[in-house]
Amino acid sequence: MTTLAAEGINKRYQRAGCDFYAVKEVDLVVEQGDFVVITGHSGSGKSTLLNMLAGLLRPDSGSVRLGGQDLTEFSDTALALLRATNIGYIPQGRTILDNFSVLDNICLPYDLAHQRQQGKTLVQEKAYDLLSLVGISHLLDERPHNLSGGEQRRVAIARSLINEPDILIADEPTSDLDPTTTNAIMDLFEKIHREGTTVIMVTHDWGLTRYATVGFTMLKGLLIEGNA
Repeated sequence: MTTLAAEGINKRYQRAGCDFYAVKEVDLVVEQGDFVVITGHSGSGKSTLLNMLAGLLRPDSGSVRLGGQDLTEFSDTALALLRATNIGYIPQGRTILDNFSVLDNICLPYDLAHQRQQGKTLVQEKAYDLLSLVGISHLLDERPHNLSGGEQRRVAIARSLINEPDILIADEPTSDLDPTTTNAIMDLFEKIHREGTTVIMVTHDWGLTRYATVGFTMLKGLLIEGNA
């Protein structure tokens, strides 16, 4: 079953007085259960494409459909709710909030999606389970500034899964991590995928293509099938 589909999407910017395409005429079909890995050098358009797939950025033309619904027709509020429920999104870099504990960071998308504190015990139990899944249950009361880069990335992964999304979208989830931590993070992604979550990931690390069931390469805004 098709989970996410992009058709003819474009994103154009101006630089030094000239137009250039960050993403050009991209078609992509993601089926339920796929593990999609998109590789490419910095500046190739990977993050721009991912942000359009997640509804964070609107294409200049073309469509992005999730479950048959065109995301380009959604309001910003509806897109935010969609990301809080159907799509688990892991942005590039450090994104967890310093003013919240690890536990509260993970519970935050649930609170935003449900607009209430009912079921707080239940969502905390889910958060504990996710902390165990990512191997940092002992850090639930810590503040982010006390965590390593790898531990912060694990918090972001757990946070993205709190609402049991159908799709997990990750932008360079292993960037700036050492090889041991990278392997641990990718093993987590593989486990999440085996348990039924569709995964879409972009990376500049060609070695991570071994985890893909479907691979693509971005080159100057174009999406090319296969990992070059």
